[in-house]
Order: sequence, then structure tokens, then C-alpha cells
Amino acid sequence: GVDLDPDSGSEIEVDITLTQTKEYLLQGKDGCDPCCGGVGTLYYSVPNLRVDPDQSILRINEEEVSLKSGKFWYDHQWCNGMLPAGNPRVKVLRAANNMNKKAAGGWDWFMAQFNGDRELTMASIHSHEMLQFLNQTGANPPGTMEAEVSGKYVDEESNSKKVKGTLRITKWIRSEKSQDPDLYPVIQVWYPQKWEFSFGEDVPEDIRNFIMIPIVSVGQSGFFANGLHYSEGAVYLKDPEGNSIGRGFAESTGYADPILNRLRLAGLPATEEMRDKLEIPEPSSLLKLISFLYILWPSNKSKLKKLLSNCVDTL
Repeated sequence: GVDLDPDSGSEIEVDITLTQTKEYLLQGKDGCDPCCGGVGTLYYSVPNLRVDPDQSILRINEEEVSLKSGKFWYDHQWCNGMLPAGNPRVKVLRAANNMNKKAAGGWDWFMAQFNGDRELTMASIHSHEMLQFLNQTGANPPGTMEAEVSGKYVDEESNSKKVKGTLRITKWIRSEKSQDPDLYPVIQVWYPQKWEFSFGEDVPEDIRNFIMIPIVSVGQSGFFANGLHYSEGAVYLKDPEGNSIGRGFAESTGYADPILNRLRLAGLPATEEMRDKLEIPEPSSLLKLISFLYILWPSNKSKLKKLLSNCVDTL
């Protein structure tokens, strides 16, 4: 590859061989997460991959650097719908969704590799309580955001278990750059820049409370080709006293509204009027009443209960 920095352009080669040291980690319920009504994702991870020092190098221009050690995390998730609440294939689930508020959209995802060969993978799906922190472009950053987080803990012996905890976003950074301002205008949206986690007794005491701080302090955000904006990057793991306890990765999506940029990319007028045309409308009062009566029918009520009992909603 090529570093396109105009001040220090360089040719870069990355040649890394990894060795698997732990079992495959099936996320959610037997690798299905989230899954409901025929829509969802299949998802597995490979924690604690190790660099093979005999077969791993970096080359920058003519300088070659041998890698002595390092840990990686591999994530593979594929789907026919990230958020099944939006398009289930079963009529009774669609009726039930008409009774709910429109989904907030987006998530925060994290991977933590602690000292001592222990890992946590976790996520927080955005809820309506978080709307006040999304798409914020004001002069001042949002306040402290608190949310539930869930995922899986992997111990030294590759044993895993589900865990739940809380996260607090206590620092924000504004997205002030773009890789191509002509196609993807700078959005000025505030993104998380510091996460504080707290878990219960399911997690070892020395890593039950920890902090994530981005390694690149100026922010790392970008665009997918379709206009969706996100922020992600490697993080330091710190204990409450500020001591280093590992490394990880954090990803944030759904903080910026992509509709206007998608219109722009499609060659359509990027106006508020066009935005309104693309917004999914809230169900009408009549549709909610019809859906409610449909769900009350005994056979439909029984079917809905059975379906929901088998749903996997989050990590």
C-alpha cells in the first residue's frame, strides 16, 4: 500500500502471520446475534491471535522491521438485516413492531484484550434514551451518557460466559475531518472519546472496572461509500487509577444522520424536504389499533410469545 500523506508519502508493506491460541467464540445464541423472525446476523470471533515472530514484518520504503510479538482479535459477522425489528418476515412480529417507537439506530461495539490472556467483547445498541446524545453538532459536547452493555467474557483457558454491565461516555470529540470533502462533507458531529465500564461478579475483580481511551487522540472517523458515518480505532485499557491493563478497540455508529449525504451521493437534492420523504413514518393510530387487535387473537398471541422466546436481541 501507499501512505498518501502529502508531507511524508511512503510505500508500506504489511506481512503478518497469526497463530490461533483459543477456541472460536460464538457470539449471541450459538453464533446467532441478533436473530428474530428470520432476520438477523451470524457472528463469531477469534480472540487472542498471536503474531508469529518468524514470519511477520513491516516494511516502510526500504526499511524492514521484524515483529517480535503482538495480539489480534478477529471478528466476522454477516447478515440479512442488522436490526431485525425493522423488517421481520413474520406478520405477527411486524404487527408487534407497530406498537413500538421507531428504533434509534446505531450501536457502540468494543473489544478488550487484558493482561493475562483474558478478553471481553461487548456492545450497546442505541435506545430512545440515547437520542439526546445522537447527531449533536452544537458548540459544546454532550454531557455524560450512560447505557447498558452486554457481551461475553473469555478467561485464560478459553472458557466464555455472558456478562452484562454499564458504560459511561464521559468525553467527546468532534468529527472535523473527511477523507474527501467533496463527496463526504465534514459533519461536525460529536463522537465518544472516553468510555468507563463497570461489571459485576461475572468478571474478575481486577478488570471489573476499567476505562477505554483512544490511542489516536485526534479522533478517527470516516465514511462508508453509501454515506454512513462512523468512528473507530484502537484504545488503551486503564484501571481506575490510570494503570495500563491491556489494549482494545472501540467502534461507534449511528451518531450522525446520513440521509442528506446519501441524497447528495445519489445526485438528488440534499434538502430537508427530501429528507422528510425518506424518513420512515410512525405508524398511524388506526394501524396501531389494527395491529393491537391482530396480536390479541389467541393463535397470534401464542405465536408471538413463542417467537419472542427464541429471539436473540443483543450480544
